[in-house]
Amino acid sequence: DFFTIEEIEIEGKFDISFRLSVKYAIVEFLLAFGTEDGKISIGGPFGFICKLLGRDDIKKPRFSSYEELKEILQEGFAIYEDIKAELAKM
Repeated sequence: DFFTIEEIEIEGKFDISFRLSVKYAIVEFLLAFGTEDGKISIGGPFGFICKLLGRDDIKKPRFSSYEELKEILQEGFAIYEDIKAELAKM
């Protein structure tokens, strides 16, 4: 039900991990940011993070076929890649 996809270290300052949960035909993407000592300092589902940024209309994606699940996962990974790219610029 819960998968950690990737963990990367960004310039020795902090770690970022991308996780997802697939349960009851709902996909939930989660980001976790940790410090050098391995403690998670901030993180949460995409919807929660978006809410912190002023967007409260984000809903968890539902799927009814493997094709829909594939599209949802592709979009989620694309968002994660965009976040990684922006963090690498910092």
